[in-house]
Amino acid sequence: KGVPYYWSVEMEDANGIPTAGPTWSFTALCAFVPSKAVGSYHSVSPPSDWNSEGDITITADPTNQYKVSVVGIEALEGVTEDKGPLVMNIDPVNHEVTAPKVVIASLAFGYHNLAYAGTGTYNACDGSYQMDFTISADEGSFGTFAFTFTRNP
Repeated sequence: KGVPYYWSVEMEDANGIPTAGPTWSFTALCAFVPSKAVGSYHSVSPPSDWNSEGDITITADPTNQYKVSVVGIEALEGVTEDKGPLVMNIDPVNHEVTAPKVVIASLAFGYHNLAYAGTGTYNACDGSYQMDFTISADEGSFGTFAFTFTRNP
């Protein structure tokens, strides 16, 4: 995400009649600041999705500032996160986020090897993440669910 800019061209034809050209737009990404991509976050997945809300922690990989780990996303629901963590990779060019499939908990509500995998975007302007996670277990997939992570004050 970034700041959108729009412009159009107004001109006159050979007879002096004003005409408007097309409108163009582009989005300028905010600069990536590593400290803004980590810390204490509030996670929300609305009732129409996974129906989960609470605080999580996002930490940086010590050798790669574009690789972060999420802890606490299932602990919100009382599940012990004995596996994982959920790793997310931020593309340095366009700030798209990928999260390879990883088992977070060996047991969750009677299901085995609860796993998350997903895609989304990182907004370097405010430090938020918009993610879609496919949540599955050995017994099958629960589907894909929207999550928003916003920085806590």
